[in-house]
Amino acid sequence: MLRDHSHISTPKDEVLPSLALLKHMQEYLPIHKALVRGGAGDLLYKKMHDYWSRTIEAYFSAHMTQKHKMAVPLPILANYIAGSCTNLIKWWLEHNIPCSPEEMLHIFQLLVWPGVEAALVSEE
Repeated sequence: MLRDHSHISTPKDEVLPSLALLKHMQEYLPIHKALVRGGAGDLLYKKMHDYWSRTIEAYFSAHMTQKHKMAVPLPILANYIAGSCTNLIKWWLEHNIPCSPEEMLHIFQLLVWPGVEAALVSEE
């Protein structure tokens, strides 16, 4: 196993959460609060999680080469990333955005990407 995964394209800057997404969510916080008050919060978070999980799985499937394998099954990794993203965004919105979108992106990367990198295995 190699710890240097620079030769594997990862969605760190391309898949969730993006700075643009976090800024959008910050701008539309009143709509989020209305959806949650109206009882649509759980459905919203489930749809976000499911969409992101499929998107992340498709991204890794398209960018992994034959010489790479996953240390964990890809659906589990995609669910892990999507769940982390969904829950961090939920916390952020429900706590009235206590830090900037830039700080949340940094926090997400600090917490999630070590696990993602550990799941990427290169066979050489």
